[in-house]
Amino acid sequence: MASVDIFDQKSTYYGIHLRSRRWYVKTFFHFLEIAVINTYILCVTTCEKGNKKSLNHLNFRKDVARDLREELREGLGVKSTKVRRRGSTMESPIEDTPELQPKLKVTK
Repeated sequence: MASVDIFDQKSTYYGIHLRSRRWYVKTFFHFLEIAVINTYILCVTTCEKGNKKSLNHLNFRKDVARDLREELREGLGVKSTKVRRRGSTMESPIEDTPELQPKLKVTK
């Protein structure tokens, strides 16, 4: 009974709250939630046995999502790209290449 209580507690912290009319979408995400929480509990128990420091629940979920995203990109053959956000301080690629810069004529 204690393991059910732990699962309920962990699922309320960072649960996937999804509204969908399709029952199979809800079922898929529920089983995904079960898999992530069970994996986190296994990770914590193995780290405790090995005297290693474990991640907290939120960082564990972020790592799982990042790893799944990278695996999907590798499987599809898509290169990872950096996303430019508003107000980004990244230099534009035109400024980096001198052949694309406009040539100014200096008159005396």
